[in-house]
Amino acid sequence: MTNAAKKTLIHCERLGIQFNGIAVLQDINLTLSQGDRIALLGPSGCGKSTLLNVLAGLLEASSGTVERYLQPAEMSFVFQDASLLPWKTVLQNITMIPELIAEKINSAELYQRAESILLQVGLRDKLNAYPDQLSGGMKMRAALARALLVAPQLLLLDEPFSALDDPTRERLQDDLRAMHASSSLTTVLVTHNMEEAFLLADRIFVFSHDGRILREFQVAEYTSGEVVTRESAALSQMRSDVRTLWQTDGLELHNA
Repeated sequence: MTNAAKKTLIHCERLGIQFNGIAVLQDINLTLSQGDRIALLGPSGCGKSTLLNVLAGLLEASSGTVERYLQPAEMSFVFQDASLLPWKTVLQNITMIPELIAEKINSAELYQRAESILLQVGLRDKLNAYPDQLSGGMKMRAALARALLVAPQLLLLDEPFSALDDPTRERLQDDLRAMHASSSLTTVLVTHNMEEAFLLADRIFVFSHDGRILREFQVAEYTSGEVVTRESAALSQMRSDVRTLWQTDGLELHNA
């Protein structure tokens, strides 16, 4: 699909958010199109998660405009906490939302799709397990399966891997990259981890400490079309450029 043919999903223009008179987001311009892989990169407290909530329709803008060209049911959200109900099995947890929102549902078809997605995320043998029988990585895989079950056009990810150990986080990052490679799923990832942003996004919006977008990075401009890896020289160069950008903005990098 060419850029010209890509469907616009959400368009924000001069978006601002204030809480109790304090600006959290300022002058945000962002267009999200079908198939985009976007990362919102910045330190804690810079407004990344607030913008994600605006994109999801959970918050209204204080100023500017937000135009959405998809329905709420076409979006899914994955949070830092897997938020699985402890008294339900993995299968029951991931099928719960479709069962709640659907007026008519074919249970056999739903469970067949659920089993397929659990296989995709490596949890097919855990469908009858309860959350306390799962590792942290397995719980997050279940949360991802729950989000994918409704076949969303847009997947919103709010630092879903931040609480995991490094090996588990890297495995889940690789899983998401594999999903990107095999589908046209649109994703917006909130992260303060530069490596994660570079690995999982095509476009990276770097935030200032006071809720502005300092710059959009196009990953392809650094890689010249080569596959990005954790050992990539392009990744090191982008990390250096982001740090320089933040230093110019006056950000204390030891807090970033």
